[in-house]
Amino acid sequence: MEQVRRCEHCRRPLRVTARADARYCGGACRAAAARRRRRYAEIERLGTALVRGRAAEVGRFCPVCGLWFLPGVGFRRDAVYDRPACRTAAWRARPAVLPCPSWPPAPSATPTPQDGEDEI
Repeated sequence: MEQVRRCEHCRRPLRVTARADARYCGGACRAAAARRRRRYAEIERLGTALVRGRAAEVGRFCPVCGLWFLPGVGFRRDAVYDRPACRTAAWRARPAVLPCPSWPPAPSATPTPQDGEDEI
């Protein structure tokens, strides 16, 4: 009796017409499995660093609330703030009026025509 082949991600049976080397039932399951592999690899990297006492290399402190967090687990790897509320608070705490670097306008390098002179 032939064993039913199943998708490695969702465990649904593969189509009868699927290729002999098919592992997933479709593109969505293939992409989800790749995301899962990347997420587990990132978690393993962070866990290894924590176990080896290198927490300062992988974690950081939020500049608003001061809590320590691990960017890359539920956050972007380059995250600065530990939660959206801290990001919003930092945005609102910035100066209300920022100086505009282009004002006042710089004097022009080309001379302007004087009264009575013709433009070329």
